[in-house]
Amino acid sequence: MKYTHIFLSSLILISSCTNAHQIYQIRPLDQKKIDQYAVAIEKKVTRDYYIRTALVGMVAARIAYGLVTWLNAPHIKVDDNLIPAEKPKNSTAVPKITWTEWACNKKTAWIDWGKYVVSKENITKQAIDFGKFACNSSFQMGMGFVMEGVYGKLNYPNTLRWYICSHVPYTSTIKVIKEMLLPFREDQSALTLNQTCYNTRLLREACNRLVIDGEKLCGYMTYKTKQLDIEEQQIAERTTRYFVTYYNEFLKRLSDELMFDLCDCNTIDAMLATFETDIKRQFKLFFYIEGETDEERAMIGERMKRSLVIEHIATLF
Repeated sequence: MKYTHIFLSSLILISSCTNAHQIYQIRPLDQKKIDQYAVAIEKKVTRDYYIRTALVGMVAARIAYGLVTWLNAPHIKVDDNLIPAEKPKNSTAVPKITWTEWACNKKTAWIDWGKYVVSKENITKQAIDFGKFACNSSFQMGMGFVMEGVYGKLNYPNTLRWYICSHVPYTSTIKVIKEMLLPFREDQSALTLNQTCYNTRLLREACNRLVIDGEKLCGYMTYKTKQLDIEEQQIAERTTRYFVTYYNEFLKRLSDELMFDLCDCNTIDAMLATFETDIKRQFKLFFYIEGETDEERAMIGERMKRSLVIEHIATLF
């Protein structure tokens, strides 16, 4: 009975793997999901804009409050110091003192001042004042750093290049697919059926990620098209349609290759290389249509450099 159970389990596993190879197909881009991504992107960009505006308003209000407080504070006018004080008419003459008496008065004043400085009341007062100043300064500096960080994160160029670099790393997906192809370059006869099924499923899941990347890219292109002028909208709409058509054709060819038990790695490599070159060319066209400036490209480049430095530092620990 035990061996019969094992035999039936093996048959079920073989049957499931075989059926997976036969019925597997990468789904095309879903227009509904593309529209959902477009709406979500528009909400995010609008929300970030209002947050940036609120942060700028808070800083401006803080500066205005400090300026108004300083202007309303009691100040000694310079003109009052320049005008000599009038002597009272019925004032008695100030008695003159000797140098010895003056020195004794000064000595007494310095001694009283020293006693006050080292007194418990003065030390406590100074410590409290210093603590208040330190806490206030630390709070102000901390809030400044936090607001600067939040503003820097939300202040980005609203372009397709920024969206690709920040949210759709399709080049990383292609690298993962190429890594998933490595087991298929080895001798398959040494692998068991379970290992072959496992490697095939990993490769297919990596390819499924391309579908999500494509829907996000088309979602941003759909959102950005609505932000352009009428003439540019027409060009952007046609470009987006061409992109969707080409993307679906590539997914269909890739799906056909993955239907075989042993995929042709060289064919898939060539397909990926052509695909990456073609969509980069289409991206450049959309960059031009949406009016990306040199300043925006430079800003994205600086952010990418910082992210690469952070990733390099993270690998050291």
